[in-house]
Amino acid sequence: MLDISLSSLDDLDLRARSNSTSTWSCSLASVNQDAADFAAEGGVVEVDIAKPVGNLSSRLRVVEGVVAELKGVVAELAFESKGYRAIGLRHVVQAAHLKLGKRFGPKAEGQSWFQYLTGIQTADPDYFKRNNIEDCLDLLMKGPNTPYEAGNRAAHEPPPELIQIAVNAATGPGADWQAVWRFVRS
Repeated sequence: MLDISLSSLDDLDLRARSNSTSTWSCSLASVNQDAADFAAEGGVVEVDIAKPVGNLSSRLRVVEGVVAELKGVVAELAFESKGYRAIGLRHVVQAAHLKLGKRFGPKAEGQSWFQYLTGIQTADPDYFKRNNIEDCLDLLMKGPNTPYEAGNRAAHEPPPELIQIAVNAATGPGADWQAVWRFVRS
């Protein structure tokens, strides 16, 4: 008896012939020989691959569709991640400014952040070193090329693309965020 687990062969149609010149074939399960004897006598196993190949093609199309959908999801997540990172960094800078303000008083109107931080260094030369932030004072600045760039209102006015992704995700039965978003933009 050929010991081939049919369940492991998916949907293959396997047939056996006694030799390569024979036209008569039978189901593989009806061969009453072990595989070595069957092969020694010139036995042939036929495989009808039309159905499995067809199934494979349809499975491949489904997988390709899923992959395309996942690529879109990953692109959205990457964009959202960048937006949330900007919001998070802005929050950290704001929290640092509040902490400095409690310790050293608020920044004066019209005073630059560079001047404010320099004033802190003058008032307490070791403060930044004691708090392990002496090498990252540039992150506490506000202005061009900083997380707190002038006009950067990441936490208050996220980019429209980020809002659109959130609106798309939140819209559903009883919650037509698309309509509200269209209203806001009109």
